Amino acid sequence: MKCPRCESDQIRKNGHPNGRQRYICKACRKQFFEPLSPQSLSRQYTETRLSEAIPNEIAPATTTESCGIAILLSDAENLKLKVNTEQFLASLCDYPLQVKIAFVNWKNPSKSKLDAELYDRGYELIHVPGGANSANGKKIAFGAGILYRYRDVRQVLVCSSDGLLNHFCNQLQNQELTVFRVRCQNAVLSVENSLTGDTRHYSCEREMEIPSFE
Repeated sequence: MKCPRCESDQIRKNGHPNGRQRYICKACRKQFFEPLSPQSLSRQYTETRLSEAIPNEIAPATTTESCGIAILLSDAENLKLKVNTEQFLASLCDYPLQVKIAFVNWKNPSKSKLDAELYDRGYELIHVPGGANSANGKKIAFGAGILYRYRDVRQVLVCSSDGLLNHFCNQLQNQELTVFRVRCQNAVLSVENSLTGDTRHYSCEREMEIPSFE
């Protein structure tokens, strides 16, 4: 047998996936499969025709475990995350940060331009009325059914320094979700991993990770 690309006979076996022998050429590094015999081609053609003739007979599907996603819940009224800060938070997650949700009173004049910026960055914008703890209350109500809305969620970034959300974070942990509690003090973010207890710090002014709050 020769390599179909460079016709070199310097080939070696390289696994046997799906019942077919795979080879690799030592000369050009191309991988290729052993050609099917006429009997195999005939059997494959017959199976294809049978599957077309019997549409209700479905071949068993291979299932793979979902890779999972991470979700960010932000109180945009009290904590505005820059792009670099958001990237730092995403780097702490074991899963891709695919869902970002901002809770804010969009009637607030000081937030008039924030909605367009966050929307361009892929945020889902949720309006809350004015009042103390209004954004946190809506966040808790929304997060109570987070597993029903996003069944692949594995990690949640909760961005708020309010102690009111301690109960909410505990509830998420009881649902076997890993919670990253994101707090801000003196332009420094403290991110605590509820699963490991590790805390990482990030300076919003320097836009870089720092070894400790001090």
